[in-house]
Amino acid sequence: MKTGNGVFSKLGEEWFDEYWINYGSATMLKDGETIKITNIWDFLEFKGRTDLIDKVVAKGAKRRKKK
Repeated sequence: MKTGNGVFSKLGEEWFDEYWINYGSATMLKDGETIKITNIWDFLEFKGRTDLIDKVVAKGAKRRKKK
């Protein structure tokens, strides 16, 4: 059952679609390393939209651990 309160609920369907279309294939340079983008926070950073990070509903979302 959809309840509409998932990770993308405040970002919208366009961000959901774009994230999942690019999941695991998009890469970025972070801390001197090339990494696959596999979380919404890195994806928003990659897209230059860190202003949207506060809209991510973090319940159940896995954030990349910082080194």
